[in-house]
Amino acid sequence: FLSQENGTLRDKTTIVLAFNAPYYLDTTEVTKLTAYYGVYSKTQPHIETAVRALFGEVEPKGASPVSVEGIGYELADALAPDPDQELSITLLENIPEDGIAPVTVKVQTGAIIDHNGNVIPDDTPVEIKALRNGRETTSQVVSSINGAVEAEIHLIEPGDYDITAIAGQAESSEPIRVSVLAPPTPTSESVTPTSTRTITATPTDSPTATLTATPVEATATSVPLAGNSDSPPDQPQVSATFDGRHLDGIDLLSALAATLLAGILGFRLGQQSGRPLSQRVRLGLWVLIGGLLAYLCYGAGWLRPEQWAFESPDLLMGRLSVAALAFIFGLVTIMLSGRMLKVTK
Repeated sequence: FLSQENGTLRDKTTIVLAFNAPYYLDTTEVTKLTAYYGVYSKTQPHIETAVRALFGEVEPKGASPVSVEGIGYELADALAPDPDQELSITLLENIPEDGIAPVTVKVQTGAIIDHNGNVIPDDTPVEIKALRNGRETTSQVVSSINGAVEAEIHLIEPGDYDITAIAGQAESSEPIRVSVLAPPTPTSESVTPTSTRTITATPTDSPTATLTATPVEATATSVPLAGNSDSPPDQPQVSATFDGRHLDGIDLLSALAATLLAGILGFRLGQQSGRPLSQRVRLGLWVLIGGLLAYLCYGAGWLRPEQWAFESPDLLMGRLSVAALAFIFGLVTIMLSGRMLKVTK
């Protein structure tokens, strides 16, 4: 109807009540109207309210929940934060309370209003900034909940910071001032040597000894006690004493070599006596057992013949003792196995 109208409605009052969605009229059609009411429903309460609004009994309130292209109403723009408002921002918590860097600041904004006078919808992005000397140091974008946001800002460097909130084109009028202090500089404490007292015994003519306290400055040099000669203290001497030493791989090889020698000797004796191969192999195994037994006894410290024969045996004597014990134990097992074979026969 309005699109086909050719001037008959000129200078006349034309009012449209949209009981359905109000976005079916284009811009040209809307320009021909005096008033345009969006009612959105055909129920009896909606019809009565529309008529009362038409005659001025009630004032229409609210805003369109949908975009109406004919009047230039975009829902996204209408729900955006109103740029004419001044955002309020409040400091909730300052951790740590003494303000020594690094500091975590927790802030909260007040209710943020959109173009329709309502609080902005949830998930509307709001930016929280921290500025030092007019320069931005850190920022965080937070989604709104119930028209407001809470955020935590981490301040690393010492200085005075201004924390502001920005929602769309709206900004906070008075920023929050937060002062971050520098951590205390650790002072190096010099260690001064303290005087110590050394108790020395001074012999006298009487049978008793009198103890005198001689203060000695703590230095890096050793202080000889009374009664010592002027010669420097004896340095610890590393002796080649063989007492209680631990066996190594060379000792094991020496024992195995001596055991092998005894085994070869036993094998040859068994061959000359006409014993079968199985008995000779068994004899060799007994020799191996005897040599290893000698090695274990020596390692456990039960048999140390070089300590019995010499006051200060060296390392070579110890290795020869291991080999000799293994060889002797091998020969003993040859003798014992020979007797066992005779008894068996």
